[in-house]
Order: sequence, then C-alpha cells, then structure tokens
Amino acid sequence: MIGYGYARVSTKEQKLDRQIEALVNAGVPYERIHKEKVTGAQDGDITQQKRLFKKMKVGDEVVIESWERLTRSTRQLLNYE
Repeated sequence: MIGYGYARVSTKEQKLDRQIEALVNAGVPYERIHKEKVTGAQDGDITQQKRLFKKMKVGDEVVIESWERLTRSTRQLLNYE
C-alpha cells in the first residue's frame, strides 16, 4: 500500500477531482490523500503539505499526480523546513 498522496490546485475554479482519481487509481487510500486549495497564497501558506511532510517517515511513499502540484515554486521546495 502506498503511504500518502498529495493533491493541490491554485485557484477556486480548479477542482481536485482529476488528481484525487489518479491517486486512488495508483493505490493511495482516499483518507490518506492530503488535499489543498491554495488561492493567492504565499509560499509558506501550504498547510496540508506541511502536515504531510511532518507526518512522513523515512521509507514512506508519497504519490502526486504531477510534479508541478508538489509546490508553488522550486524555491519553496528547496527552502522547506
């Protein structure tokens, strides 16, 4: 079983459905998918992502539908604390 999934959209108009469906089809249990709608947020405002990263342990598997969904910018990922 895959440990976690992460789905994120950047506007109110976007829907998480396609990403969630892809994650479930990849074997991620629905209740283990961290979902985020981040509209106009600053780089530090992605709370579900932070919760997921804190919950993860070495060896946990995380599935995302697309790399661009992981963070708002490469800088944010590199500066993650």
